[in-house]
Amino acid sequence: MTFRTACYALMVLCAGLAIGLLAVPDMFAVVFGMSPDPAAAVMTRRALGLFVGLGGLIYCVRHVIEPAHQRSISRVVVVLMAAMAALGLVEFFQSNVGVGIFVAVIPEVIFATLFWRYAWA
Repeated sequence: MTFRTACYALMVLCAGLAIGLLAVPDMFAVVFGMSPDPAAAVMTRRALGLFVGLGGLIYCVRHVIEPAHQRSISRVVVVLMAAMAALGLVEFFQSNVGVGIFVAVIPEVIFATLFWRYAWA
């Protein structure tokens, strides 16, 4: 997979998450095995902004061809995705979320792996 294709895939994921968070914010709490409440809704809306920003950033850098720039961008994506996956696993093992967290953890690991090849090339 090329750097550009990986960027497009991440952009689509971010757009899908942003739309989902906007349309049905309570669904995410339910999928993760949590009860939807006002605090979760506030955090969901804040996460929506992060996904819009990340998706927009990745869209803007998709045509970067300079290897040093691709490495920098990819390292950030790898750290971000690995951290998110690790935090999801910690929450799961602490019984704060249910098995639905793997709906998030699996793509996070996949994207960390996809961008890894560009991060330390």
